[in-house]
Amino acid sequence: MRRVFTAAITLLLSSVPAIAADGADLYTRCAACHLPTGEGVPGTYPPLADHIGHFGISPEGRAYLVAVITKGVMGKLEVNGESYRGMMPAQGHEFSDDDLAALLNYLMTTFPPQGKAKPFTTEEVASLKAQTAGLTPNAVLKVRPPLDEGNSK
Repeated sequence: MRRVFTAAITLLLSSVPAIAADGADLYTRCAACHLPTGEGVPGTYPPLADHIGHFGISPEGRAYLVAVITKGVMGKLEVNGESYRGMMPAQGHEFSDDDLAALLNYLMTTFPPQGKAKPFTTEEVASLKAQTAGLTPNAVLKVRPPLDEGNSK
């Protein structure tokens, strides 16, 4: 009888969908530096608004976004004509693949250019994490894809 009860509970729980991560809630961790508006802090923390969405369009850009969050990034980069030199610590230990997909989808739908990137899936995030597993924060910066002139401010 106990075995039947355990099997029934297991079957019931496996049919209940997992609670989807809330990208907006997860973004509060990022907003500490990049600000709730995604504007960043000039010279210190680069903006996400009017910039990050461009990376979601290409396969290389999508891999770069996953690597930035999971591995961190270090070195000099330019965003919207302004230079930033610093380090973003790795956040990979903080986010499951579901969380990371939800966060990236929030970013892609909140900050321009909205709607140009297809949604990230948990499976894609897992695959991109595996592809970028060996990167260091300095190496992440080196794989940052260039943005088309006129597509990035």
